[in-house]
Amino acid sequence: MNLMWLGFSIVLFINLLYFLIRRSNRISNRYFRLILNYVIILSSLYFASIFFRIFIGQVFIVSSKSMENTLYQGDVIFVSKLSYGPLLSDFNIRFHEILNQLKLTHTFNKNKNDSYEPIRLSPKKHVQQGDIVVFKQPSDQFVIKRCIATSGNQLWIKQGNLYVNHQPYIGPQTIKFPKQLIVKNNREFEKLIDSLNIPLFVGNEFNDSVMYHGFLTNESISKLSKFPNLINISNDSKLMMIRENPFANPLDFDWDLSNMGPFRVPQKGETINLNPFNLEIYKNILDVYELNQDDASQSVDSIDDKQKRILESTFSNDYLFLMGDHRSLSRDSRITGFVPENKVLGKATVILFSYVNGRIDRSSFLRKVD
Repeated sequence: MNLMWLGFSIVLFINLLYFLIRRSNRISNRYFRLILNYVIILSSLYFASIFFRIFIGQVFIVSSKSMENTLYQGDVIFVSKLSYGPLLSDFNIRFHEILNQLKLTHTFNKNKNDSYEPIRLSPKKHVQQGDIVVFKQPSDQFVIKRCIATSGNQLWIKQGNLYVNHQPYIGPQTIKFPKQLIVKNNREFEKLIDSLNIPLFVGNEFNDSVMYHGFLTNESISKLSKFPNLINISNDSKLMMIRENPFANPLDFDWDLSNMGPFRVPQKGETINLNPFNLEIYKNILDVYELNQDDASQSVDSIDDKQKRILESTFSNDYLFLMGDHRSLSRDSRITGFVPENKVLGKATVILFSYVNGRIDRSSFLRKVD
């Protein structure tokens, strides 16, 4: 029904535009006809821009460093809405509220938090692992992250390393990891990192070795691993710049941002038995995104920890686990939890240009986002 009203509006606008054009040819006053022609042109451009923004794509400016080295703060990117199908949530909500006040339609579903469920128009495909997507948070803020795990996947974060379905997730070469390195003959090592332009800072110094710290990409790690006097290279949890608790900590398992899981990413239509362990993992999405889960939330708040089976819950959405490429600076699903796929606005496809220090930087002009 909502698409019927959308089509009706488009047809109405086209007919009105056609009428104004025909009418302008009959007006004898030259100045009035000129003004009317300008009105027709400007209104056509306005509706064309709305159509493009709803159905084709949208431009965003990257406002944080959480996606370095893939995207940098100030990058102006194009987000394609054709990749997964246009998301009509904002347009539909406003349109529905007007129609609802006129008592013309009641076609939208509300969830328990009194917000409307988003609707996607003819989705071509689902979000894939590795896609960089823009999504809308419950606070109405748009955020850009990379998809690490899709619905139905099992995820485990162990000492900062990711495992999806029991397989290591490496990701692109641009992802930054907090690392510490212990090397001998630090003079030669200093020359090496200078020649490779890899920023590291000195930590503890021992009798015959030196410890370095820094954020390294897989490419940098590969190059430094060839240094003959490298003793050890490992994850450095002390470099985590985000000091927040993980989205869940089931039964005091002592999860943190570098160690959590294993857990399953919820899938639409999947029914699970809630228990004290997985309750902590899924409670937030049951409270925020799922429909008709009031009884579940009330029941699980008062359960006995020794109880193995409490109740069943069937997910009504597909979910994603998203992370930033600069793991130490990214506030992502490790903190905020799963993201419904129907909250994804589109896929980041192209960097149009970069806006740095008040100037346009064309060095990344029309560069593809990987």
